[in-house]
Amino acid sequence: MSTSKFIVPVPKIEDRDFIKPLLCGPGPCDVWPSVAEALIKPVLSPVCDEFFDVLADIQKGLKYLFQTKSNLVLAISGSGWSGAETIISNLLAPSETLLIATRGYWGDRAFDSAKRYGINAVQFRIPFNTTFSLDQIERELKKLRPTALFIIHGDSSTGTVQSLIGLGELCHK
Repeated sequence: MSTSKFIVPVPKIEDRDFIKPLLCGPGPCDVWPSVAEALIKPVLSPVCDEFFDVLADIQKGLKYLFQTKSNLVLAISGSGWSGAETIISNLLAPSETLLIATRGYWGDRAFDSAKRYGINAVQFRIPFNTTFSLDQIERELKKLRPTALFIIHGDSSTGTVQSLIGLGELCHK
């Protein structure tokens, strides 16, 4: 194609200096240098041996983190919510009770997901800018005796971080 037919000239693209801003908040946000370095590595196919090796390494790390020898520790390839949805849909049966500690968008989403699976989802709410105390959770657990408790650790919709210390002991009572 001849350039004489173009009516708009080729743009002059300037090479500009870029000062990296500090990104904070729910996203986009800064990443650790090791994460940025990992992003320049070749993309793996989800059906190649290397991909399964990475999943196996993640499984080993999760076993260490949760101090379990169970082989039912799974690495889910997907968004954070895909893991939550997997837990909701596989851990509880229809009509079992799921207590959802709600302080933001993700608790509401868990409620909607559980309802779709026929789970008896019960929410208890606190203001978005706060987190649950162990006493609040214990009262609800004693009152409902649910099959499971759903709580978000780091809620990106509110910017709050929920302490998980002591929750396991409460759930096992």
